[in-house]
Amino acid sequence: MKKYLKHAFCLNFLLLLTLNSLIGQSLDQILEKHHEAVGIKALKNIESMKYYIVNKNHFLKNQSSILFCYDIEITVLRNKYYLSQLFKQNGEDIYAYASGKFWRKADGFSPEIWEPNNLDRLLIQQYLDFEGFLHDWKKKGIIIEKLEDVNLSGEYYHRVMAVTPEKDTLYYYLNPQNCLIEKISYNGDLSKRNDLFFISFSDFKIFEGIQFAFNRMVYSKKLDGSFGKREMIISKIEFNPPVDTVMFNEKNKFKP
Repeated sequence: MKKYLKHAFCLNFLLLLTLNSLIGQSLDQILEKHHEAVGIKALKNIESMKYYIVNKNHFLKNQSSILFCYDIEITVLRNKYYLSQLFKQNGEDIYAYASGKFWRKADGFSPEIWEPNNLDRLLIQQYLDFEGFLHDWKKKGIIIEKLEDVNLSGEYYHRVMAVTPEKDTLYYYLNPQNCLIEKISYNGDLSKRNDLFFISFSDFKIFEGIQFAFNRMVYSKKLDGSFGKREMIISKIEFNPPVDTVMFNEKNKFKP
């Protein structure tokens, strides 16, 4: 029994030392490991991406089977073009960014210029930035600050705050063991509030040298003020697919 207790004590002590060494890392150390884990070198060779996504609105599951689950295809050209096609049972909705302008088209309606709210604009910006805001952040005019590591629901995270040139404030929560981003909060710190809009990332897979989260859970408030979640399951990613830039603008024909 004494040998067992001694072994358990030594094991816990080693785990504690490992955790302390991981938690005490500097911002540069964290970002370097993060970029290595993601596969930044391979990602820099990507000029276009196409995501095939199954979207599940869990908070609508008991209200509408039509809205609960539908397919999304997102096509992006690095820093230039974004097109999101939502294939619902009642038709196709489109949201796009091209030539410095946002536009959208609901099924059965004409295209229209779209002024997205800050959150929608920010989410599109993140798709356009393949390496992410934490890479080359100084060149992008982003302010990065490492905050104290934090415990969320029994799990420790490196916590990094980013402020964009548009004054958006994001909180990144990185797994200290692999420095992969597991949560991003968009309107506050998750360690201080539990009613914030945030996205959690899981089911990480390495595809052509790049590590992606193939499951993304979006937590947000519903219209009635209650909290719900929307799950985005990536079924397939294409790197450098042939893309005709006309597709980003061809539906953008507005009536005078």
